[in-house]
Amino acid sequence: MSIIFSYQDVSISSGVVTRKLSVSTNPDVLSTYFASFQLWMSFDPSVVTIESQSVNVSDPQALFAINPPSPEASSSAGLIKMAGLSLIGVAPGEAFFEITYSHAAGFDPVFEVSNILIDEDLVSADALATRQSAPNPEIVVPAPAPEESRLTVVQVLDSDGGYTLYLFDDQTTGFSATQVSADESLDQSDVKLLQQSFGVPIDVSAVIASGLTSVDLSVVNTTARVNIGLADGSRSVLDFGLATGVLTASESIPDPSQGGAPPVGETEEVLPDDGINTGSGVSDATGLEVSPEEVTSLVPAAADAIAVYRQRLGDAVAIEAVDRDGSIVGKFIGDSDARTVRQIKNGTSELVVDLPAASGIDFLGLSGDVTLNEATAYLNNLIDSAVPASSVSTAPWNNSLKRAVNKASSDQLGKSFKLDVITPYKQLSGSDEMAIGFSGDGNAVGALNLSQVDDLVSVSGYDSVVAVGPGRMLVSGSSGTSVYGDVWEQQITGGRGDDFISGGGGSDVLTGGAGSDTFELGFEGTTTITDLSAEDQLAFDLYGVSNATQLFARIVGIGQGSAGLRIEFDTFAVEFVGYSDPGQISNGLIF
Repeated sequence: MSIIFSYQDVSISSGVVTRKLSVSTNPDVLSTYFASFQLWMSFDPSVVTIESQSVNVSDPQALFAINPPSPEASSSAGLIKMAGLSLIGVAPGEAFFEITYSHAAGFDPVFEVSNILIDEDLVSADALATRQSAPNPEIVVPAPAPEESRLTVVQVLDSDGGYTLYLFDDQTTGFSATQVSADESLDQSDVKLLQQSFGVPIDVSAVIASGLTSVDLSVVNTTARVNIGLADGSRSVLDFGLATGVLTASESIPDPSQGGAPPVGETEEVLPDDGINTGSGVSDATGLEVSPEEVTSLVPAAADAIAVYRQRLGDAVAIEAVDRDGSIVGKFIGDSDARTVRQIKNGTSELVVDLPAASGIDFLGLSGDVTLNEATAYLNNLIDSAVPASSVSTAPWNNSLKRAVNKASSDQLGKSFKLDVITPYKQLSGSDEMAIGFSGDGNAVGALNLSQVDDLVSVSGYDSVVAVGPGRMLVSGSSGTSVYGDVWEQQITGGRGDDFISGGGGSDVLTGGAGSDTFELGFEGTTTITDLSAEDQLAFDLYGVSNATQLFARIVGIGQGSAGLRIEFDTFAVEFVGYSDPGQISNGLIF
């Protein structure tokens, strides 16, 4: 089988046996390095006591999580969940997870291991039962079949140590032990693409645009080093894990003729400050991993991060810090003198922004794609920290935000999606438009804090959006988007697609825009709908109301409001601009 369980006796004393259980891949079945791993291990807590638990891989930059985090908590729960990532890769046969456990003499406890993933490939659809007397179940799980997608070579860049570095037609770069010529193709399973972080390929087009003059590859032990020469005389040295293709280290070396070369064996760090950011007007469109010390003045949370990325974009800069639990915190600072229109691809952030002078965004979130449960747990923790339910003054806001988060996340049920929490800010007074869009592939949920600016915030690219705080939001684009507001006064305008717009409470003004839109009602306050058309629908979120008869029974008044026809219910009201009689309303109702 592809997973091996190994036992080792540690001690026996006073009738208590202590053993070590190690988990590794079978090198005869899985003969290549792997980057990611996961498993769940359950046992009888009345029999087994966990003494220690650890992820043991030789990569010092490995990222991993064990839940529960302590042996004591695991002993009580009877379950250990473990997952990890290695930048340089884990060698075939290397034990990646170990526990030390004890039990009364005479017992031979069983450990059931499930959800085993190696590089996102499921090892077994069934739980595997292992015990000291029978460590490895008698099942055979074949190695995962390689993907058959192929990459076409545009240029052979360099070779060393049995590996060749290629540029492919999709503008990605990667190395392989297989040698081919230009215009030939390679199976993707034979290539390690150069990645800024897992799942984020290096943007080669940006490097070429910077004036690429030379590319040299050197392979040393488990590292593939790429030395890039640029037209301005500077060089970039990038180290990638040979088993994974993921960036593990980077170094920029300036032109020796500009101010002199550093002494042999030393690297001069040049980070001039232009008074706006940590850049100097230099464009670095891919984002580079940097030391936390370089950016802590902008993002103090970077001091405790395991990885920090900086992307310098002219007189703008984007910073992202990744914590061990996968959460991110970052900041984008635009040009102080001119409008900033930029694409941010930094760490796991993928955004496009069009911001007025002297403005920017603060952002939080989770790196990579997440599930519904992961997203709601993360966002609800943020809500409880910012607007606690225990306070009488903030409890209604807490409740409305959690309701909006649950709905926005539930739109993505069964899908993996990107999660961003964005707060735009501006240092100058006045009202303008700020455009922020998700530019990555796949699904995305965004929470936009509108309360820090008076500007109209235009949002695009997100499948679902949570509007936080008082302000104005415009959904741009032709794809249908769901927007969920909170108890504050908000103006929300849809785009050209079929949008779902929920004010969430307060005095809201909703505009559907083009397309067949759905307006959700039923929250305290007055909702004004400015452009209800025959193609639109009205949805009601009301406890105990599941049909039109029950809805109409809760109407307490009909007349003219300040904006149009006003229909007042027992707990909320809605006004329809352009209508004077309820008989004009013939829209579909959703409960």
